[in-house]
Amino acid sequence: MVTWLLILSCTSGPLPRLSDVIVDFQRSHTRIYDVYNLGVDPEKIHNLLARSFVGEALTAEYIEHFTTIHHMGTEDTSIDIRTVDYNSISAVHFTSDEVRLDVDWSVGGVVTHRSHKHTRVNRYRALYTLNATEQSWRIADTKMRSVERIRRASDEDILNGQEASGGYLDPLDLLDAGMMEEIQEEANVGD
Repeated sequence: MVTWLLILSCTSGPLPRLSDVIVDFQRSHTRIYDVYNLGVDPEKIHNLLARSFVGEALTAEYIEHFTTIHHMGTEDTSIDIRTVDYNSISAVHFTSDEVRLDVDWSVGGVVTHRSHKHTRVNRYRALYTLNATEQSWRIADTKMRSVERIRRASDEDILNGQEASGGYLDPLDLLDAGMMEEIQEEANVGD
């Protein structure tokens, strides 16, 4: 659900459509999670993040993601992001060259650590400042407001079609990620 709250300021040019800015943001923001598919390749990581961030925000995100991916490699850990769901997006500042969005979203994926797999769903809320660039809107600042791990249903419940929302994975995503084999192996241990 996208909510609209506008506080208009002085503008230096024609005001873009807020709906276009939000679509641009979601496309750019979702793309950030592709970084986990790149491995420890500094140039690829930087190039991917440069499509979403600008300035000091790009530097900060590059350092954070490169460090995380490096540590994941040394710990034999991987993340397979399967879904990014936007719970709400509200504009709290909107001009022709800067937009601040209050964003609440959930991310669901499968974490593999030393061959053990489990689902992970996190919910986030942040205030994003976007700057207009020649290419598109880019994230110039992020102020995290909250982060929480969500667990409303077990992996088995999800695989059995129980209702879940907000970053939870489709049962087919879990099957594709190999979760069913692991659950079946655990069930066979007691036999």
